[in-house]
Amino acid sequence: HPPKLFGPGLLTTFKTVDDDLWTDNGWIGIYYVSTSNKPSVIPGVVSMGIGSQFSILLPFGTFVGDKVGHASLRWLVPFGLAGKTFHWQAVVLDPKNVKFPLEVTKVLTRKILF
Repeated sequence: HPPKLFGPGLLTTFKTVDDDLWTDNGWIGIYYVSTSNKPSVIPGVVSMGIGSQFSILLPFGTFVGDKVGHASLRWLVPFGLAGKTFHWQAVVLDPKNVKFPLEVTKVLTRKILF
């Protein structure tokens, strides 16, 4: 703890990307993406660094930690996003014992080159 999110910082269209989350065995990571790096906060529940108070926040996928706490998500960068910057972050929890505030990863900011 805290959970850690890894992935390349520069992306290109039609490239396959592998994002990795390190957490605990069986823990779930809910992956979000946003064009906004302004925070989204519910005091005592969750404090994210992206999403502009949840108004520009989209779920992007889920992770589940394996025996050593590793999870991976593979996705393809779509066409038409060249020059744009996006921010990713995961909210992580133990589904057997949910505790607040929920844990979050650091924000992963990426630029799509072409």
